[in-house]
Amino acid sequence: MTYLYRYCTIFILLFLVQDVYAQPDASFTASPTSGCAPLSVQFDSKEDQYTHTWDFGNAPPINNATPDPTRSYTQPGTYTVVHTISGPGGTSSKSTTITVFPTPTIDFTATSTNVCPNEAVTFTYNGNLGVAGSANYSWVLGNNATPATAGGTGVSSVTTSYSAAGKYNVTLSVTNSKNCYASITKTQYITVKEQPIVDFTASQTDFCTDTGRVTFTPNITGGAPGPYIYSWQLGGPSNPTSNVPAPSHTYPGPAPAQYTVSLSVKSNNGCSTSVTKNNYIRLHKPQAAFTGPSSACVFTPVTFTNGSPTTGATHTWDFGDNTGTVNSLNGNHIYSSAGTYTVTLTTTIGGCANVATKTIVIHPQPSAYIKLTPDSVCPAPQMICFSTVPAMSSYEWFYDDHLGTYNSTASSPCHTYTKDGHYSVVSVITNGNGCKDTIVKTVDIHELNIKMTVNNNYVAPPAYSDSGCVAFPAFFNVNIYRDSGKIYPYGVKSYKWYFGNGDSSTVKSPYYTYTTSGHFRVLVIVETNNGCIIKDSLYIKTGVKPIIDSIKASDTIICPRSWVHFTSHVRGIDTMIYKWDFGDQGKVTRALDSTAWHRYYGGPMCQDTFTIKLNVSHNGCVSDQYKKEDYIKMLPPCASWGYLLDSCDNPLRVSFKNYSRGDSTRMWYFGDGDSSSAREPVHIYATSGRYYVRLVAYNSISKCRDTMDQMIFFGDNYPDVIANKTELCTGDSVEFFAFLVGDTAQAHFDWFINGIKVNTVTDVHRQVFNNPGQYTVMVTSINAYTQCPDTVIKNNWITVGRPTAGFKTDKIYVCNPDSVLFTDTSFAGAGTNIAKRKWFFGRSLNDTLTTSSLTHKKMYANPGDYDIGLIITDNLGCADTVYRQKYLHALKPIADFSVQSPVCVGGEASFTDASINAIKYRWHFGDGGIDTTQANPKHIYKSIGVFNTQLIVTDSIGCKDTSAIIPVQATKPIANFTMSDSMSVCAPLIVNFSGTSSIRAFKYLWHFDDGSTPGYKKTHTVVYNDVKEYKVKLIVEDSLGCKDSITKPIQVLGYAGAFEYDTTQGCAPLTVNFSLNVKGSIPTIIWDFGDGNSLLGNYQNPNVTYTYRTPGKYLPRMIFNNGLGCKVGSDGLDTIVVDGVVADFETGPACQYSQVEFKNKSYTVESPITSYNWKFHDGSFSALKDPKRKYGAPGKYNVKLLAVSALGCRDSVERDITIHKPIELNTGGDTIICLKDSAQLFPSGGVSYLWSPGATLSCTQCNNPFASPEKKTTYTVISTDVNGCHDTDRVEVDIKTHVESIVGEGGKICEGETMTLNVSGARTYLWSPAAAIDDPTSASPKVNPVQTTQFRVVAFEGSCIPDTSYAEVIVHPKPTVSVRGEQTIVAGTTADLLASGNNIVRFLWSPVNTLSCTDCANPIASPFKTTIYQVKVFTLYDCVDSADVKITVLCDNSQLFIPNTFTPNGDGMNDIFMVRGAGISTLKSFRIYNRWGELMFERLNASVNEKQSGWDGTFNGAQLPPDVYVYMVEAYCENGDLLKVKGDITIIR
Repeated sequence: MTYLYRYCTIFILLFLVQDVYAQPDASFTASPTSGCAPLSVQFDSKEDQYTHTWDFGNAPPINNATPDPTRSYTQPGTYTVVHTISGPGGTSSKSTTITVFPTPTIDFTATSTNVCPNEAVTFTYNGNLGVAGSANYSWVLGNNATPATAGGTGVSSVTTSYSAAGKYNVTLSVTNSKNCYASITKTQYITVKEQPIVDFTASQTDFCTDTGRVTFTPNITGGAPGPYIYSWQLGGPSNPTSNVPAPSHTYPGPAPAQYTVSLSVKSNNGCSTSVTKNNYIRLHKPQAAFTGPSSACVFTPVTFTNGSPTTGATHTWDFGDNTGTVNSLNGNHIYSSAGTYTVTLTTTIGGCANVATKTIVIHPQPSAYIKLTPDSVCPAPQMICFSTVPAMSSYEWFYDDHLGTYNSTASSPCHTYTKDGHYSVVSVITNGNGCKDTIVKTVDIHELNIKMTVNNNYVAPPAYSDSGCVAFPAFFNVNIYRDSGKIYPYGVKSYKWYFGNGDSSTVKSPYYTYTTSGHFRVLVIVETNNGCIIKDSLYIKTGVKPIIDSIKASDTIICPRSWVHFTSHVRGIDTMIYKWDFGDQGKVTRALDSTAWHRYYGGPMCQDTFTIKLNVSHNGCVSDQYKKEDYIKMLPPCASWGYLLDSCDNPLRVSFKNYSRGDSTRMWYFGDGDSSSAREPVHIYATSGRYYVRLVAYNSISKCRDTMDQMIFFGDNYPDVIANKTELCTGDSVEFFAFLVGDTAQAHFDWFINGIKVNTVTDVHRQVFNNPGQYTVMVTSINAYTQCPDTVIKNNWITVGRPTAGFKTDKIYVCNPDSVLFTDTSFAGAGTNIAKRKWFFGRSLNDTLTTSSLTHKKMYANPGDYDIGLIITDNLGCADTVYRQKYLHALKPIADFSVQSPVCVGGEASFTDASINAIKYRWHFGDGGIDTTQANPKHIYKSIGVFNTQLIVTDSIGCKDTSAIIPVQATKPIANFTMSDSMSVCAPLIVNFSGTSSIRAFKYLWHFDDGSTPGYKKTHTVVYNDVKEYKVKLIVEDSLGCKDSITKPIQVLGYAGAFEYDTTQGCAPLTVNFSLNVKGSIPTIIWDFGDGNSLLGNYQNPNVTYTYRTPGKYLPRMIFNNGLGCKVGSDGLDTIVVDGVVADFETGPACQYSQVEFKNKSYTVESPITSYNWKFHDGSFSALKDPKRKYGAPGKYNVKLLAVSALGCRDSVERDITIHKPIELNTGGDTIICLKDSAQLFPSGGVSYLWSPGATLSCTQCNNPFASPEKKTTYTVISTDVNGCHDTDRVEVDIKTHVESIVGEGGKICEGETMTLNVSGARTYLWSPAAAIDDPTSASPKVNPVQTTQFRVVAFEGSCIPDTSYAEVIVHPKPTVSVRGEQTIVAGTTADLLASGNNIVRFLWSPVNTLSCTDCANPIASPFKTTIYQVKVFTLYDCVDSADVKITVLCDNSQLFIPNTFTPNGDGMNDIFMVRGAGISTLKSFRIYNRWGELMFERLNASVNEKQSGWDGTFNGAQLPPDVYVYMVEAYCENGDLLKVKGDITIIR
């Protein structure tokens, strides 16, 4: 296998050597091989490698040349080209022949070179073609004629003429049979003589008569010199003529008439010119006339219509009121005062004027006021009629009420108002002349109220102001008033009183005595001075005094909460009222019969005895009181209690106070499931809220029981306030009511409105609000039970509306027709908004709008003064009105103007103002140009078109008008021309120019950029002989004198700079974009980039991109070939410089914290490196060539180098360098050994180590030597890693002779517990006594002695003397405990728990929530379900023991408390029949049946002790009669058992 490999290698090498030294081939191609001078030839070698030498035959050979060069030949001849290639394989040469043909010589003559315009000239060719064969000839004659051509070998002649004066170039071009081309131009060869420049004027052109005599004057301003011959044609029916220089002629008319005049002038050089002026002489005859009204009203637009001829005329108006004159076609004017005026129109044509006049009468506005019938009315509904004083011809009425807006055209309309208020009436009146005005009136309809009183000085009870015993005295009074208590404005006419028994009176405040018993309706009728009737009434009752004989009770000795039936015997009338006072704190009962039931309650108001009182009345006549002292006696106990919160901030801890009397035992039910039999318990509630608390007191002697139930509420019993309304209008009042949320407790309230105290103590407050706005209500409270203060604030709660109407407009002077923006500026007040707006715009009867929008636009198309009104209503229904007479003034100027048209583009157009009443101007010229404010401006139009011009004028008050649009035509000839050619590779270039401008152009001025001065012909032929780029310009002019120009390029190649490039220097690779600046078709284009490379291009792709990849300096050039034997070159204008840079650097390895040196190896080609930029990993930089720096932590760090040359070339290199981690040398730490022992050292972190001092070491260059010092010694080690990084460390070996152990302290444990001991400082240990130790050799053994014990430990280490230490463990005895009291109880009752034992200092019971105490020996348990209680006992040293006891809880009917009667009479006492109880979780069902078994009431899944779960004695919303009803109750105890109870309940009413 090895031999085969070697054989193949030798064969391949021999093959390669033979191929490398092959003979080169110098074959090449040339294109083209013949052509006209100059000739550019492209050579292409077959070989691209080795060394090339070219000999082109017209210069010395070129060595080391490019394989594919390009060569130019400028002289005719035959050239031999030799190509030689040299290489390792030898030398090779090849050759070919290049032939360059000559160009022809050329000359010509003319028959005449000094001619007049349009005179014929003949040109004849002579010259030498240079080669045999036929030729082609081309003539360019300089007069825009089509070039003449001829073929063959003969002489070519051509004839032409010149139309304009000037000097003309003539060019002849010849192409021989080899397609070689030559040309000759004779500059200014032909001279064309000038014609005279002719014009004329007239002594007068416009006449205001039927005939006119005119003298004409010629005006020759240049051209051919005189003397001149004149020929005139004066125009008219007989076409008169004249040959004198300045003739006179009379034109016969009659007017109007127009005449055309012509003049022809001939100079002494035989050239002539003619000019004609159409309609030059004009005879005028204007006639002024107009129409218009004979009368009008002030402030009303008046229009006068012009009937005069308008062609070429101006019109001036004078309206006769000293307001000046106005220039406009028609007259528009507004008269501001009444009177008779003369209107004058002056019409002017060509300076000829005529006048017309007319008289107009201007009438004044009407004057009147509105009359209301009646003018003082009673409260609504009322009908009011409207009229004006004096009467008018016609009316437009607008009036409104609370329902809407109305209108009418009647002379005296009527309207019925159905609601009191203040309303507006508006009338637009028109007099007999048709003139109008607006007037306003307010309608006031006042509210009328009455209030009747009797005996205001009486105080009840016992006397009543409206009832009493016969011979009852009554003092009556009555007052009338309007809204908000204000005095009625019209006063009282009469009073009429009827006392209900046939008697009457007419005084305001009568006094009357009733002598019989009965009920009497008293009526008063009041009539006001404006005829309004209002009534009021009340009742008077009189009676006979009853006599009481006796009172009896069903029981006189009772327990608390017992019912007693009372009967009485009274003499008197049947219909009497009984008023019982049963002696229990003023509780009074009113009844209609002589018997009464009453229940005596215990509780806080409990009494021992009760005194009974009775009063009986008949129609307010009250009997003497009957009284029985201490008639009823109540036995104890009397349950009464109160409570105190721990603090208002922490109310959950409640102290209950027992105020009961005569209670030998008691039971508290706290409403949260807990209870207590203590006299004054303290209870902590889990959460704040409402709790129904009951105290049941019992007297063992009287056998009576009393109960006091009370709902307590704490934590959230905050105050609140409600109001009967929160939105109102000013003058109205609000009723407020304050209360404590969720609490029935009384409270002290203080009232504040917007921070001002307005009331105190009461829970009800009435406040009248007279001012609009938003009011904050604050109420402070002090709870009567808890004395806790609180505050409720309702910010901006009360909103009082009283809007203030107002409006504004964006203008008060209206330039009609124009729109006015109305904006409501009304103020609605805080907290309110405008809900409805009703506008009165004053333009017509129905010109109103009801809207919620803040703004509205209205168009005012007619001049005049307008009244504006606005009624606003806010969201509360409060309203206000504003009305402004003659608020808007509609005016209008009239815009008009004239302007000349057409005008030249770029010339000035003159605008003439003809507006009326204008002081400001705004012109719009229609071309987007800048507008102007001049009165008579001039404007330059910059483009062709028809432009709509318009004038906006403003008068002295800002009113505007816009004129009609007048079109202005801006025109000019459009300059343009065609060229037969625009580019030639070789000179001369013959170009035929032809103007193609618009038909308006009649004069052409050429600038051919060749020094010639051509005339004004439309066509020319120009020969360009010089190598350059020409700029040809044509200026054209039309009959108006308007001009335009255009410039186009002509290129004759061969000049430098026929192409351009975007850059001349840069860095390799440098990409350069080349652009050809030649227009036209060139058959062959060669790009030579100057670096030996070229590219064949074409004119269709003028842009070339080339990239220079090798640095150097290069001058590019181009070679153009027209394909007809003509070739030229064009060099670039700048040399291209290509530069290059290579960036590089190197470093050596490095360790942490060592200095790293960077070596720069960058280099450049053309220009030196001028800057270096090093960028390191941490963002730092360096501009040094070879920087140095230190690195910290080991790792890879990025380094970037940027090198920049003088030409701005740059290169960068980026790589990571590695910083090696230093040795983390670790000697293992210091140690202590026993004398004569040795310690082995264990370093880490390196690959080699060097130790010292070596005297007591087993080796100095090993990794783990043994150290055997006889005294404390410090050893030093130097470590080296694989990267050559070093580190040094030290280790200390100390000497000891005996063990020094450290034993932890013992401790204290309870009997049966385990404790851990510990020891340190040695290598091995031995503990004793071993019986109580789990591991005697451990450093941390566990011990469990049964009594106090001292433990010993011996510590051992090497050759050192052992050490002995001790630790004591003290053992404390445990306590013992037992519990008695296991039993079965009924839910809601308690059980005593009894714990006893030995060695006990502390108890801890659980669960804690149903125990009276948790740290006592004998707590009282109140479980609501079966519970196991555990007690833990502790000794003085916290040794513990525990025991359990079980309390079984049963459910029993005694847990429910259900009364047998209740009184649902709405007095707040015993109104609800509800289920109460203790130890009850849920009321499953609670049903009530009547005696027939019908279900009257049902409540499911409710709570006990809750009023909302009880029955109020109704069925389907109706009260049930007193009777006995059956109740059935199902309730779940808190232990889950179900109780069922059935019984009777009696309703007492």
